[in-house]
Amino acid sequence: MKYILRFINWIFVIGLLFVGTVLSNTLFFAGISLIFAALLISPYIQDFLRKFFKVNYLISVRFIIILTAILTAIVSLQYEKEENLFTAKFLLFQFYFGEDIEGMNRVIKKEAENRRKQEYLTVREDIRAELKYLYDDTQYHEVIMQSASYVSFDAHIKKLYKDAEEKLKQEQIKTILDIVPQLVKEKKYVEAYRLAEPFHIEELQKVMAKAKKQIDKNFKKLKKWYKSGKYERVIKNGKKQIDYDCRIKTLIAKSESAQETRNKNKKISRTIKKTSNLIDRRRYEKAIKMVNEFEFSNHPRLQALVKRAQSKLKKSKEKKILRKLRNIPSAQIEANLREYTNLLELFPDNKKYKQKLAHYKQQFLELGKKPPLPISKDEYEQWPFTVSKGELECIPPGKVTFKTGDKVYAISELAIVTGNNLKIDDILQDNLTMEDIDIIAKKGLDLCSK
Repeated sequence: MKYILRFINWIFVIGLLFVGTVLSNTLFFAGISLIFAALLISPYIQDFLRKFFKVNYLISVRFIIILTAILTAIVSLQYEKEENLFTAKFLLFQFYFGEDIEGMNRVIKKEAENRRKQEYLTVREDIRAELKYLYDDTQYHEVIMQSASYVSFDAHIKKLYKDAEEKLKQEQIKTILDIVPQLVKEKKYVEAYRLAEPFHIEELQKVMAKAKKQIDKNFKKLKKWYKSGKYERVIKNGKKQIDYDCRIKTLIAKSESAQETRNKNKKISRTIKKTSNLIDRRRYEKAIKMVNEFEFSNHPRLQALVKRAQSKLKKSKEKKILRKLRNIPSAQIEANLREYTNLLELFPDNKKYKQKLAHYKQQFLELGKKPPLPISKDEYEQWPFTVSKGELECIPPGKVTFKTGDKVYAISELAIVTGNNLKIDDILQDNLTMEDIDIIAKKGLDLCSK
C-alpha cells in the first residue's frame, strides 16, 4: 500500500508539471512553472492535499518537483526570444552564484562577448570588407578604432589590426623625422625633444642630443639668474618650459618663494623706515598705531620700534607734567596730588614719585576733617541722588565726599584722585543738569572754608 501511494504521488506531480511544460513556451510560463512548483511543496498545499485528497508528500517527491520545475524552465528557454534570453540566464546565474559578484561579472562579460560574437558572425563579411577598404585607403587610425572589439575572436581582423598599428607607427615616425629637425631650426628645443623622445630611432639621436644640449643650456641660464636674485625673470621665462622639465618646475617654485620673501622684507623695511621717521618727528602715537595695523607687526625690529616709541611717549608726557608741577606751589595740595598720581600711572615703580605722592597725602590728612553736614531730599527742589539723605564732608583743601549708610562717594576732583571712595555716578538720578550737582559740590566746599 505504501508503494502504491508513493506511485500515485509521483504520477500526480509529474502530470501537473507536464501541463506546465506544455504551456511554458515562453519565459513568462517558465516563471509560472517555478512558482507552481513552489506552491506544490508549500506547507499549506501539502496540508490541503493531505486533508481532502489523502495525498502525502515524501522528501523524494518534493525533490522531484523542484528538479522537474527547473528542467521545465530551462527547456522553455529554448523557445524564448533572443532579447529575453539574456535576462533569464542572468537570473539563473544570480541564483547560482549568490553573493559572488566577481563570478557574476565574469559570467555577464562572457555572455556579452558571446552575444557580440554571434551578432558579428551575421555581418562578418561586411565588416571585413569595410575594414579592408579603410586599410587600403590608409585610414589606419579608423581601422584600429573599428576593429578593436573583434580582434579577440577573428584572426583575420586581428592581423589587419596589427598591420594598421605598424603602418600608423611608420607614418608617425616619418612625420617626426620631418618635424623635429624643423623645430630645432626654429629653436623650439623643448617641443622637438618631447616629440622625439618616445621614438628610439638612430636618425633622431643627433637632433635629440642637440635639443637636449640647448635645454640644459637654458636651464643653466635660469639657474644663474636664480643665484643672482633675478627671481621674476626666472619665473617669467621658466613658465614657458615648466611642463617639459621638472628641474625648471623646482627652480620656479624656489624663485616664487624667494620673491615672496623679498616682497615681504621690502614691505617691512619700508614700514621700519616710516616708523623711525615718525619717532624722530616725535609723532609717537601715530608710529605705534601704524605698526599695530601692519600685517607683519610681530617682526622683531618693528616691535623694538614700538617699545622705543612707547618709552619716548611716556617721557614726553612726563616732561609735560613736570613742567606743570614747576608752576604749582607746594601749598596747592590738590593739584600736586593730581599730577603725581598721573606720573605714577606712567612710571609705577618710580621711588621719587611715590615719595612725593605720599608726602602730599600726609599733608592732606594733617589739615584735619571738618564736621559733616547732614542733607536730605526735603531740603532741595532738585535732589540729584537716588538715596533720600546722607552727609556731606569736606577735608581741606577740597576733598568733598557724600556718605550714605556705610558707603562714601567722591564729589570733588580731589576726592576722586585720593582715597578709595566710590564714584558718585553710581547714585545719581537720570536727566540731571550740571547745576544740580554743582549746588551740592559748592555746599561741600563751603564746609572746608569754615
